[in-house]
Amino acid sequence: MTRLIDSARPGRGRDAARALLRRYGSLGAVAAAPAEALAEAAGCARAAEQVAAAAAMMRAALKAEAAAAPIDPDAPAFRDYLQAAIGWLAAEQFRVFYLDGHGRLIAEALIASGTAGEVEARPRDVIGRALALDAAALILAHNHPDYPASITHAHA
Repeated sequence: MTRLIDSARPGRGRDAARALLRRYGSLGAVAAAPAEALAEAAGCARAAEQVAAAAAMMRAALKAEAAAAPIDPDAPAFRDYLQAAIGWLAAEQFRVFYLDGHGRLIAEALIASGTAGEVEARPRDVIGRALALDAAALILAHNHPDYPASITHAHA
């Protein structure tokens, strides 16, 4: 991150990277932050755009790796993508992965966004899109910003 910021703000990358890590607490949280907030914390819009672009590229690469074969929700590649895509967000999101009959990804959809403590998704939104896409299978995913990344008894 220091090198990315340094390319936009020569000689100031280290200080800006430290400021971002202090504000967000981790590299994952920095990667999930909106570009506008990064610009404010880093003190440079161009540096923030570069950090946001690198994070988007990382998420795209992880998604491509996870979707290269039939998706197994327990596979490390899929879980890595989910962690990068929603694991560091400050608000809950409910996403659906629509799969064909061979388990290949047809589409990913953000169905609902909520607060730090809850998200509500309407079944008709999930099923309606599944019917429109002729999906054979679904993977439902959501995050818990305030809790550790693990499956709880309520979700088992």
